[in-house]
Amino acid sequence: RPLVIEEVAPRPVQPHEVEPVADSRKGVPLRSGCPARILWHCYFRPGASGLYPAWEWSFLGLYWRQAQMSARETVLVTAAAGATGLAMIDVATNILQAKVIAAAGSDEKCQLAMQRGAQSSVNYSRGSLKEAVGKLVGSGGVNVVVDMVGGDVFLEALRRMVVIGFAGGTIASVPANLLLLKNVTVMGLYWGRYRHQNFPIFSRSLSSAL
Repeated sequence: RPLVIEEVAPRPVQPHEVEPVADSRKGVPLRSGCPARILWHCYFRPGASGLYPAWEWSFLGLYWRQAQMSARETVLVTAAAGATGLAMIDVATNILQAKVIAAAGSDEKCQLAMQRGAQSSVNYSRGSLKEAVGKLVGSGGVNVVVDMVGGDVFLEALRRMVVIGFAGGTIASVPANLLLLKNVTVMGLYWGRYRHQNFPIFSRSLSSAL
């Protein structure tokens, strides 16, 4: 089908809709001869470009590869009110039927995450994230952590973890003895690299999001 370019009137952008990713493939006219395998048909609607890459990260990180979550497990999502955090909540709650604890740095952000489907929330600017989560789930802790903050939040939340970013500004180091004693796994997720190194997985995550 021919590519139709439409002009859409702008609207105010909310803080959680801002995506801090500079990507040359977003909103750029395609040259003749573009490989068909990197094109996906998507029903047009304003804001559809926001699917990329937040929801793809979510499908890949929670289900297809990294965490491999199952229904009824509990996931802790840090920076939960951001674009990727809200996508994680959406996929975990509505697709995987998992329980979500949203962690954010203000009451307003926690409220937004709850409105989007999280079952409970923690404001980690008020004290220990570990203690607050422990009160919600008990000594067994959560099953999976998706961390986009880094620093002290990363160390407090150490579990079966998927690392996506370092919004807190500090890249934490993990003592190997903690991985051994806690029997936990820490996995990184750089979704864009899958396009070149494992295209079938890249394609599957994008198709799932669409």
